[in-house]
Amino acid sequence: MSKTLLQAGLIVSILYLSAFGVQAQSAAPSVALTVDSAAVVAPVQSQVAKRTASTDTIMAVMKLFSRRRGGGAGWVASAGLVTLRGYVASRNANTTTINGVVVEQSDADVTPVLLVGGAVAAYGVSKLVRFSNGRLDEVLDAYNQGQPLPQWVQRRLKPKFFLVQPKGK
Repeated sequence: MSKTLLQAGLIVSILYLSAFGVQAQSAAPSVALTVDSAAVVAPVQSQVAKRTASTDTIMAVMKLFSRRRGGGAGWVASAGLVTLRGYVASRNANTTTINGVVVEQSDADVTPVLLVGGAVAAYGVSKLVRFSNGRLDEVLDAYNQGQPLPQWVQRRLKPKFFLVQPKGK
């Protein structure tokens, strides 16, 4: 990447110097160098545009994975809190007291609370696994080698994840 940027900088510098007639002082007669600036600038601009689009796509994928991991952590935390609250409530479900003395106590069934909490936690963990850093590295390595993004990633990418918004939106 830095080699491409250096080449682009060199070409732009040469064009800048030739456009303003900057010349080194010499005793020899100067030779006019004609350069078709459109032929030089167009490939550089297309390379910069490709690099910008590639970088924007990479940033969008990173943002997607980050948001989904955060959502997975939220699901797991919520499941833990709801399950804990349901478990505590079910343990003290039916308590009868007379003058502060427990006369009768029957616990409610905690199975539904644990099943619901477990299902929500499993969903959160599945998001954490699907959008892990290792998986992100695999996707970006394949993309940098010229492969298209996997379909499951493309489906989830939204315009808000990109820095450069498409025109007309």
